[in-house]
Amino acid sequence: MEVKRQYGIDLLRIISMYMIIVLHILMQGGIFGTVKTLSHQFDVAWILEALCICAVNCYALISGYVSVNTEKLRLHKIAALWLQVVFYTVLFTAVFGAIQLGGKGYTYEILKRSIFPVYTNHYWYFSCYFALFFLIPFLNKMLNALNKKELKTLFLIIVILFSTVPTIFREDAFKLSRGYSVIWLVFLYILGGITKKLHTVKLKVLPLLFGYAACSAVAFISLYAITKSGTEKISNQLLYGYSSPTILLAAYFLFLAAININIKFKPAISMIKAFSPLSFSVYIIHTNYWIWNFVMKKRFAEYAQLSPVKLAAAVLLTALAIYLFCSAIDVIRFYIFKAVRLSSWLEKLENKIFKRQNIKDEVKPPEKV
Repeated sequence: MEVKRQYGIDLLRIISMYMIIVLHILMQGGIFGTVKTLSHQFDVAWILEALCICAVNCYALISGYVSVNTEKLRLHKIAALWLQVVFYTVLFTAVFGAIQLGGKGYTYEILKRSIFPVYTNHYWYFSCYFALFFLIPFLNKMLNALNKKELKTLFLIIVILFSTVPTIFREDAFKLSRGYSVIWLVFLYILGGITKKLHTVKLKVLPLLFGYAACSAVAFISLYAITKSGTEKISNQLLYGYSSPTILLAAYFLFLAAININIKFKPAISMIKAFSPLSFSVYIIHTNYWIWNFVMKKRFAEYAQLSPVKLAAAVLLTALAIYLFCSAIDVIRFYIFKAVRLSSWLEKLENKIFKRQNIKDEVKPPEKV
């Protein structure tokens, strides 16, 4: 029986990547470093941050939801993803290194970062996901072995013990690094997988979106109140971390909305099909070492001088332009990989390796008793 594709999940991938670009415009683009504290522009910038910061959590939740029933590692998929990353790191290193932007040319560290992006933490999320990928079959076996009561208990343990309690005590006791860690991605994967196992009742999308907005509002209100009080005992970004309960719940509400939405409008489906496969490369391109440091860095600081409405519009439109530009670039990469049949070759290589391994295992003589 063919499983009906949930286009809401693909839509969430697109929206989440767009939100990530908004975060990067605000931070790396220099707006946070320029905007005047407690000004109206400050409010707009941090409201956008509150609305968008859950995007990374959404990606990891999706991973658990769509992969929980996977039994075997498909190494050709992670290999293709690796080569996709290396394609852009090498490409941009060649281009920007050749013209020596910022007085920097080819150095050993830059070349190492380009060829081995995982082990040099060139992209923190990809590095964490790379490690998570090899744990997926084992996590799935655990999740598929648990009954519904045990799954619900595990869900609550993660939310309370690893999100709520550390936030209340303001201590990173479990070394989650505010969510910038493979451990946190594992927890999110588990939450997404549990949702797949337990989600049987159709939920209304509008209340879920309201829950997402409410959690984002709580995060901003806390930041504003702490900033205005002037206290240094509590970080004003206490409820802005990936692992904080406000951001976790905001992501979960948005995630639930995505899996419950029923998209039937054919032009919308066509757009989703076109852009969803390109989303990962949008991240890889605009956070590349060279783009990040020589193109994105403080590029949008002047937006902080705009009126609040114009500031919001400028950030959102710039994020859209970056998304579309990066997608257009990746179309070229997509057809290059398709032309050389990269995915097919990698899959054949994987099958050949494991077939040989199976043959060796079959002909191996029994051990003496």
